[in-house]
Parts: sequence; structure tokens; C-alpha cells
Amino acid sequence: MNPSGSVWGLPCPVCGRPTGDIGAGPCPACGLPGAQHAAVVVARIGSTMTDLARDREELLATLRASAPWSAPVPAGAPPRPADVPPAWAPPPAPAPVLSPPPVSPPPVAGPPPPPWRPPSTRRRISPQQVLLGLGALLVVAAAITFVAVAWTRFGLVFQAGVMLTITALACGVSAWTARRELRATEEALAAAGAALLIVDLAAARALGLFRIEEIPLRWWWVVSCAVVVAAGLLLGRLTRSTATWPLVALLAAQPLPFLWLPGDVLTGPAGVAAALAVSAGNLVAARSLRRALAPVARVLAGIAASVGTLGGLATAAGADPGDSWTATALLAAAGAGAVVASRHSRVPAG
Repeated sequence: MNPSGSVWGLPCPVCGRPTGDIGAGPCPACGLPGAQHAAVVVARIGSTMTDLARDREELLATLRASAPWSAPVPAGAPPRPADVPPAWAPPPAPAPVLSPPPVSPPPVAGPPPPPWRPPSTRRRISPQQVLLGLGALLVVAAAITFVAVAWTRFGLVFQAGVMLTITALACGVSAWTARRELRATEEALAAAGAALLIVDLAAARALGLFRIEEIPLRWWWVVSCAVVVAAGLLLGRLTRSTATWPLVALLAAQPLPFLWLPGDVLTGPAGVAAALAVSAGNLVAARSLRRALAPVARVLAGIAASVGTLGGLATAAGADPGDSWTATALLAAAGAGAVVASRHSRVPAG
């Protein structure tokens, strides 16, 4: 007990009164709430600060003793606090000798990793597509059988009406299924419609419909190819999702320039010009066709270019000077055009 009659305890942080008899209440002298708990916290903080100061002095003394060239303590340095005991200084340790780090051998470069390739996605033909293809073939076979067997048993109007109706139905249903996004059915019916159109044109002349047999065969082939090209382009614009119609138009356009030429000039410079023109037309068509048909157009362009080049070389090596110089000029113009086209179509790297 102290003279004031209060139980001894930690002093109040505000007024310094012992807090042993306060408990959890406020300080009776200054009214500080929770004075005993506040005194404990302040005492802990002070003890921690004292320990940190002592550790700091000990660390500084150790570092000064370990330094090879210790700097003298200045004369005006403040004295060490009285409550901190003198730090124990260990004997100075010799300075460590730094050795150069070991040189590791350069890493051996292994083989570079293989370039990443996307997984190959092979398109497999489903049973539904097989059945649709067989159905289209059966429709075409039935039409050919009808033309070959039962053509002469019916009248002229009925003959033409039946074939045109079947062809129009195949083409129309193909367009209808294209709007319903039935891709396999759409392509199968379009292929059947194109085959039926070719059968109609061939049967019309072979069986003497509307006296078409009086037209020369070469000119009838010109008309037939032109009709197929026009039908393919028209139906291809109406149903842009169908790949069969642009393909049919592309294939039917290949023989057109050669059919226009008479047989006696086909092996001369005119035939060379026709083959090179077909090749150029195929390259132009490859730019506007969809991705699936562009390789077909490029292959056809390569075939036509090969035919034109071989024909041009054969004509240039002939005995006729006019044909020789004309073929040489055509080949030179085609080569220059190919160089210009390759420069314009080259994609910049990066």
C-alpha cells in the first residue's frame, strides 16, 4: 500500500495515479476510461521500445567491431543511456575472402520444339449424305431411263413438260432447303437439278425435240454450255449458300471459248489465246468464289495455262512465221500479265 491509500499498480498514462484498485473502470483522478488496460498497453509499448533500442545498440557495436577500419567515435557524441547495459562485443572476426563465383558452362541448346499445328479436322461423310447422294443419282438415272425408253410413247408437249417440271422441282426444292439450312439436302438436289438440266439439253437434240437436230452440233454445245452457265450463275445468286451452282457454272464455262473457234484454227494462235484467256478467267473467278471452290478454279487455271503454253510453244516452233510470232507474242504477254498479277496479289509479310 502507498501513502495515498491506493493499491499499487501501473501508473495511469494521463495523470500517473496507480491503477491497481481501479479495475475496468475509469481513473478516479483524471477520468480516463479503461485506465488500467491503457496503462498495460503503454507499458508493453515502452518495454518493446527499450528492447529495440538495446538490440540496436548491440548490433551497432557488433558491426563496428567487425569492420576492418573502424572510424573513431566523434568527441561530441552523446553518451549511452544509463539504463542500457553495455553490449557484449565479440572478438573481431576476419574479413571473409570473396572468391569469384564458379563459371557454369553454357547450356547446351537442344533441338527446337516442333511448331504448333492445329489439330486436323477431317470432314467425314455421314450416312445421311451418302443416302442423299444415292437418291440424287437414282433421280438422274430415272430421268435418263425415261428419256431413253418412254420418250417416244408420249406427245411432244408432255415430253418437254415432264422433263422441265422434274428439273424445275429439283432446283426449286434445293433453293427451299437452302433457306431451311439443310446443307446436305440442298447440295444433293442442286447436283440432281444440274444433271437433269444437262440431260434435258442433250435429249432435246438427240431425240429431235423442236427440230433442234438441224442445229450444228458444235453450236448446240455452245448454246447448252451457255444455258448451264447462266442457270448456275442465276441460281447461285438466289441461293448463295449452295456451292453446286457456282461449281457447275465454272465447269460449263471451260469449253466455251474452244467451242466458238472452228476446228481449223483451234490448233493455231487462236487456240493458244483461248486457253490463256480461260486460265486468266479462272484466276479472276477464284477471287470471287468461296474458299471451298477457289482451289478448283486455280487447278483449272493451271490446266488451261499448261495447255496454252504447250500449244504456244508448238505453234512458235512451226513453219508459219506469222503463227510463230503471234504465238510468241501471246506467251510473252501472258508471262508479263502473270508477273504483274503475282505482284498485286502478294500479301506483305508481318
